[in-house]
Amino acid sequence: QALALRRRLGGEDGTGTFMELGLRHELADWQWSAEILRISADPLIVLTSAYATLGRRVGDWTPYIAYGRVRDSQGVLPAPAWQATLTPVIGPAGAAQSQLLGSAVTASLNASRFQQSSWSVGARWDFHPQAALKLQWDRVRINNSGSGLWTGADGVPSHASIATAVVDFIF
Repeated sequence: QALALRRRLGGEDGTGTFMELGLRHELADWQWSAEILRISADPLIVLTSAYATLGRRVGDWTPYIAYGRVRDSQGVLPAPAWQATLTPVIGPAGAAQSQLLGSAVTASLNASRFQQSSWSVGARWDFHPQAALKLQWDRVRINNSGSGLWTGADGVPSHASIATAVVDFIF
């Protein structure tokens, strides 16, 4: 278990790659876009993310829908069970400390996993040639052990609703 945890933490000659492919198309009043991305900083992070949007321009407004998801390829690490094995070797206090450290590191790695998807609806209002207002509502579904994007999350499946209003401008 300790060796598997050490490998997952890396610290040796790690590599990182970032690959992304995106497409956007506009045909008359219809527009769509899609993007897929793969991040690998093995052994800590290996994830794939993708989204797609579809919208239709109606005057100064563009209502749209979107779907996105992110999946972590790293598995959930099992909780270590070291204390009983280490007690005869390093004593009860050392074994308890080792168990506590192993459990904390494992919990931290598991809490940083990304497993979620979301549906979004929104509208963009181009109220000025150099400015737009965007209103959006997202419904996010967090899978088991996939709350890495959420502060204070405990890793159990859950969901969230998010409303945003943003003004974009060019100056």
